[in-house]
Order: sequence, then C-alpha cells, then structure tokens
Amino acid sequence: MFYKLSRWIRCGRWWATTVFSVLLTIPAFGAEPPPLQMGVLPYLSSERLFERFLPMKEYLEAQLGRHIVMSTAPDFKTYVQRAARGDYDIYQTAPHFALLAETEQGYRRASRLTRDLSGDVIVRRADPAQRVEDLRGRTVITPDALAITSMLGEQLLKEHRLLPGRDYRLLRAPSHNNAIMTVYRGQAEAAFSSAEVLEGQSPEVRRKLRVLAKTRQVPHMMIMAHPRLSQTEYERLKSALLAFTRDGPGRKFFETTGYGDMGPITDVDMARLRPFLKVLKERLQ
Repeated sequence: MFYKLSRWIRCGRWWATTVFSVLLTIPAFGAEPPPLQMGVLPYLSSERLFERFLPMKEYLEAQLGRHIVMSTAPDFKTYVQRAARGDYDIYQTAPHFALLAETEQGYRRASRLTRDLSGDVIVRRADPAQRVEDLRGRTVITPDALAITSMLGEQLLKEHRLLPGRDYRLLRAPSHNNAIMTVYRGQAEAAFSSAEVLEGQSPEVRRKLRVLAKTRQVPHMMIMAHPRLSQTEYERLKSALLAFTRDGPGRKFFETTGYGDMGPITDVDMARLRPFLKVLKERLQ
C-alpha cells in the first residue's frame, strides 16, 4: 500500500509539472500579437524618414490592430540584405528593390505611390551648363549607387556619350538630400536626385538650384508584404494601404511628401523596372 501511495504521489507531481509546462507555452488569453516590423527606405535621414512615415504607421496600426515598429538601415545595400533575410513584414522600398524582393524572396505586392519617379539633374542656378553635354569634365554626385535615380542619371549621361571616370568625375553621397546639398555648397557641379526631394528643400536652397535635365520615368516607391504574413493578414494590409489615399486618411502624408496618391502595383509597373534588375544585382555583389 505504501508503494502504491508513493507511486500515486510521483505520478501526480509529474502530471502537475507537465500541465504547468504546457500552460507556459500557451499565450495568455487576450495577449497582444507581436508587433509588425515595417522597413522604411533610407533615402533621407532617419529622423526625417520616421517623421514622414509616422502618419502611415499610425493609420496601419489602427486598421490592423497591431503595433508597428519602424526601422531603416544605414545604406541601401544593408536595407536590401535585411529584407532578404526577412527583417520586415511591411517593406516600403524603391521600385527595383520591390521587384527584386518579389522575384527572389517571394514578397507580395501591396501598393505603390502613383506619382511616377524620374531623376533630376540638378545644378546651381548660376552654373553656365545648359545641356547635359556641358557636364563633360565636371564633378557629378549621386545618391547611393543602388538608388534608381543614380541608375537613371548615369543612363542619361551615357546616352549623351558621357561615361564616369572618362568624361566626368563621379562621386557618391549617403542620401538624396546630401547629394543636393553638395551642389548647393559648391562642392560638385551637378547632382542626381528625385523631384520630391528637391521640392522638399527650403526656399533658400531651391532658389540657388535649378534642374538641368530630367531622366526617363519609372514607377515610384512601393510597399511589399513578407510571405510569412497569412493570406488574411496580407489582404487586410493591402486593403488598408489602398484606402490610404490623398482624399482620405492619407491626406496629411501626401500633402507633406508630394508623392501623388496610393494605387495598386501592376504587371506593367514591374515590366518597366525589369531593365534595372541586372544592374541592381551586379551592384549588390
């Protein structure tokens, strides 16, 4: 009888320990789900980026019922690498980065900014240059080599028979804003940047600069969803973003940034970007 009692006690302890261990692995009733990670393309300083995208973040939090953590990266290459390893649930990014993420990592299309993107060739207002060819023998600064505005600008100069290292000196800046300010300070003769970044400069800066030429246009920045999101989560995110319009909840965002409006990403959009995919992969190596 003593043996049976001891065995019963031991079994009871084992059962209680097992049940307690299982309960520890079950989320508490009503516990909040983990936050969604939202990556923001590092084309401006972190402070300015987070300030710009805060209205979108807060809107998505309200629509999805999830806390969202915004983060960026020190440069474009690191940003693309972090996306490839799955750091971002919501990936706000350059259009050619979006195409790469779709084809290589299975990211899904959510939405894009409807204003088309072109690269501006920016010079000082007093600069004598009147044509692209006038940049021969001069210093040109671009954002990150992976930026699509850099690729567009270099392509434009190549079409005018200007090659870096042979016909002009090529410098790289850590951001679009830095490239513009380098020309403003007289440390380079020309810069590549996007129209929106130039429009966002102070009146004093804009008065001393002008656009010498514009590149071809491509689709603007896109927002992609990581494939780990469930179909329901993906559909809710996509619907929320497509409703984030200039005439609706996105009014403050679009008035501040000048990005036009929000719309869907189409096959035509991605087809326009395919010529840049090879160059992007080469520069990522």
